[in-house]
Formats: sequence, structure tokens, C-alpha cells
Amino acid sequence: METFKAPLAHWTWAKLADGHPVIGRVPGRPELPLNEYGYWTLMAKLGIEAEIVLTNQLVASVEYVPIPLHTSIRGGITGGSTEYNPSSRLGSSVWVSLFPYFSNDPLIRELRNRDSYTRDEALAYVGTMLAHELGHQLL
Repeated sequence: METFKAPLAHWTWAKLADGHPVIGRVPGRPELPLNEYGYWTLMAKLGIEAEIVLTNQLVASVEYVPIPLHTSIRGGITGGSTEYNPSSRLGSSVWVSLFPYFSNDPLIRELRNRDSYTRDEALAYVGTMLAHELGHQLL
């Protein structure tokens, strides 16, 4: 539980390069739970007309459903998922977060063995994650 809780707590005070919080309320913007896995799952189930969604939003949250071990070890960070979607031509949508690959936040770098990625490396990793989720979608 501590392995899950400590990294997740980091995001409650971490800031983006522009000074806004990574997760939480941004003045002048609608208050949406954009960091929560449930939001992204619900978006697909409500029928967004897309097969693939890429976002720069960090998706990190605590859920009331079974959480995969690899997500717990990362403190609730989910890199992507494939969800049922009644409005998709394929009956499902894939979403992938670019945040874990492009962010240089100290916690993200720690999870990457302190590695910094070039733009091309980050894009290659995003492509690998997208290919993984597309595999789920096509099955």
C-alpha cells in the first residue's frame, strides 16, 4: 500500500513547466477528473467517436476496482488502456498517455531508472505502448 500511496501523493503537489499542477484544479478551467483512470474508461463507454486517443494528461489515481500490480508499483500511473466503446467502428477505443514518456518530473525519471528520453526515443516508446493497446483492441 505504501508503494502505491507515496508516488500518488507526489502528484498532488507536483507542477508542470508552466507552474500549473500536474493533477488538480487549474483556475479558469473546468474541474474535470482528467487524471483518473475511471474518467478515461467512462469517456469510451459513453461513446466518444474515436478508435485511438492520445493525451498528454497524466493518468494516475486510486480505483475501487482490481488494479494490476504494475499500475500499483507505479503509484497508480496508467500508461494506456483499451475500453469498450459502442460508438467506435471497432467496438472499442484505445487511449495512451504521453506524459510518462515526455515528462522529466523527478518521480517519472525515477520510474525510468533516471533516464531522460530524446523526443525520438519518447515517440518510439509511445508507439510501443500504442501497439500494445492496439493488440488488445484488435483481439
